[in-house]
Amino acid sequence: MTETSDRVRRRLERAMAPVFAQMERERAELEAERVRKDPKKHKLTRLFPAGVDPERRHRGFDAGTGPNGRRVWFVYSTARNAAGYFLTWRQTEHPDGRVVRERWCAHKLRRAAKHFARRCWEDFAHPGEVGRP
Repeated sequence: MTETSDRVRRRLERAMAPVFAQMERERAELEAERVRKDPKKHKLTRLFPAGVDPERRHRGFDAGTGPNGRRVWFVYSTARNAAGYFLTWRQTEHPDGRVVRERWCAHKLRRAAKHFARRCWEDFAHPGEVGRP
């Protein structure tokens, strides 16, 4: 890319940023409305109430890095989502920087979510062992 096209691209990004931010706010409001109408149906929503710090709303157990270079975490939320549930999921960090979040579950109690994430971590770290506490 030439310097001129870089400048044009940056100017366009700056000009469009408020539009995209507004679209994201409207999407979040629509999802929040759907969740309020039927929280049980939308218990796996990744929408959290305003005021929940994104950096502090989850914790996890590090299962380490495998031979393929992927680091695996078993994570649980420390704050309720918009439907009132605590979430658990498996997070895989790939060597190229991609992050994949999968195997989502919802729990009514934080300690149940933490226990579930810990059990998944133990099963992953010690496969085939029966009767682990």
